Amino acid sequence: MPDTLKLLVRFAPLVFVLLWSTGFIGARFGLPHADPLTFTAIRFAIVTIVLLVIARIRNARGPAPGLAWVHLAVSGVLIHSCFVGGVFYAIDRGVDVSIAAVITGAQPLLTAAIAATLLTERLRRIQWLGFVIGFVGLSMVVLPSYRGGGLDALGLVACVLALIGITLGTLYQKRFPMQVD
Repeated sequence: MPDTLKLLVRFAPLVFVLLWSTGFIGARFGLPHADPLTFTAIRFAIVTIVLLVIARIRNARGPAPGLAWVHLAVSGVLIHSCFVGGVFYAIDRGVDVSIAAVITGAQPLLTAAIAATLLTERLRRIQWLGFVIGFVGLSMVVLPSYRGGGLDALGLVACVLALIGITLGTLYQKRFPMQVD
């Protein structure tokens, strides 16, 4: 593997975290210039091009034909379309970015609660404590920037649906692991 490719692979997780964590910032600055679905489509188009180039450079293998594509589609719609589309729609409706971040920031807690209840996964107290501390920390960082307003009912419903979508998508991926690069 060429050195530049090794460097790219090494820093890919950092780039992912930076891009994922700045999604709300991008929404705040991009949504005044495009409706939420157009903005989401543009974002996904850019990501698709970048990932196709990286996959081509790495000679990454795609999923096997058949059911793997269905599982990828279901998890993609739940995690990305429901989550990103729901959040962007909510922000476009006037929901404050900080409120959207706190609502969707409950995802690890909701995922753990569902996994413990329905999937009978055992979580230790220290794990629950970590989830709660993480959510409280998120709230402490984000809520001070709340400017008031931003409590549009339809927008709040979109945030909750975004939260449910990413939670169900995460659980779906765990239930149906996909053998893809």
